[in-house]
Amino acid sequence: MTTDPRLVIEAVWRLEAPRLIAGLTRLVRDLDQAEDLAHDALVAALEKWPAGGIPDNPGA
Repeated sequence: MTTDPRLVIEAVWRLEAPRLIAGLTRLVRDLDQAEDLAHDALVAALEKWPAGGIPDNPGA
């Protein structure tokens, strides 16, 4: 497994984004808002993971 945060973020996003967006859509009942929230999570990971390290459960 790579330890480059950007590569890990890319892989996690590719695997988890559909499930994340689907779950958020069920919660907020709005696809556009769910996509915005998912992208906010992506931005947070891009900002925090390089400095703070990759979390133990990056998909969470």
